[in-house]
Amino acid sequence: DSTIRATLTLHSLGETDYDLVVFRAAASMTPMVRECVANETSSARPVGEVDRIELSWPDVTNGLFASDGDGRILSVLVRHAAGPCDGPWRLEVSGNR
Repeated sequence: DSTIRATLTLHSLGETDYDLVVFRAAASMTPMVRECVANETSSARPVGEVDRIELSWPDVTNGLFASDGDGRILSVLVRHAAGPCDGPWRLEVSGNR
């Protein structure tokens, strides 16, 4: 068993600032259910700084042919915080680095 990791990095480009919010189902809920209220994690850095959220959960090993339950649905919200409303942004998502 090991830990499963996901890192989400939001780059606000130009003079616009965006904030990053990620939702994931609580541990007591079915992990593969889309959830927009439980376990909210956010990053609201000032203009010119990168927003980054690092998430992790345990890797569960079950018996042969059993459902693993390691997956998670992450709902991602990129929210305008300041500057022009149509400024560009870039989101990078990586796992287990």
